[in-house]
Amino acid sequence: LLDILQPKYVFVDQLRFGISTVLASSCLLKKVDVILVPHGSISIPNDEYSEFVLSICARGLIYSKIASYSVAQSKISFEAIKYYDKNLKILKSKPLLFGKNSYKKNKEKNERFVFLHASTPKSLSKWPWIYESYNEYVNNIKDLIDKFKNLSNIELRIRFREGPECDLETFKKLVEINKNDFVRISKNKDFFKDLEESDCLISFSSTSIEEALFLNKKILIYQGSKNYRHINYKFNGNNDIIYTDQKNISKSIDLIMNNQELPEYDVLWNNDIHKDESLNKY
Repeated sequence: LLDILQPKYVFVDQLRFGISTVLASSCLLKKVDVILVPHGSISIPNDEYSEFVLSICARGLIYSKIASYSVAQSKISFEAIKYYDKNLKILKSKPLLFGKNSYKKNKEKNERFVFLHASTPKSLSKWPWIYESYNEYVNNIKDLIDKFKNLSNIELRIRFREGPECDLETFKKLVEINKNDFVRISKNKDFFKDLEESDCLISFSSTSIEEALFLNKKILIYQGSKNYRHINYKFNGNNDIIYTDQKNISKSIDLIMNNQELPEYDVLWNNDIHKDESLNKY
């Protein structure tokens, strides 16, 4: 295929397995540049546990020995790629394979404060510590519901992630959705529609966190009993993600609902990216 097409460059979204990895390996032999455009979000570790697991998770996702370049779609991604491979050449780009860099800011006024829950549990705990198991996912949502039910004028909208351990009907029973009228399961196919209509994103670990950062949304990370930071990044000024656990969740919710200022995280590249660093030259 490479001999017939003779491509100048090859773009891939992962180098973990499958055709993309075989193709990149062949390109390496034929001196054809392989440009890795990560399809997911990852940050630098914040403790010894995430250091161990993330180093495995990052390989093939944001860097690879058979990639010529990796694309940083944000400053967070740039920092992470450098952390895991100091020698890999990095190209800068606006959001390409995940996220948006703008949205309609004329959000319809809603009497309710809308919390959008979007997290990414992993079946059979295949990525321990850095992602929730389904037990942790359900228990964390139950914790949140327990704290929210004493508040007025709020909506908890959940983008449920179905898996082999838990289907939608089982989930509804476990969180007793019929007893909590402020909770609803999103049926919206477009995640960004939900994000636009929300006042704050809640998650544990997910690409949705970085997508909310791109749009300067308030973000609440509920860790439950863990102490893992999926986005471990130093933001400018007072802008920051609020990390909370079982001990201080109520205080964190009050802080988010009473703070009228919208954050400006500044994690996207400006338009003045030097042409030698920009993906645009390809």
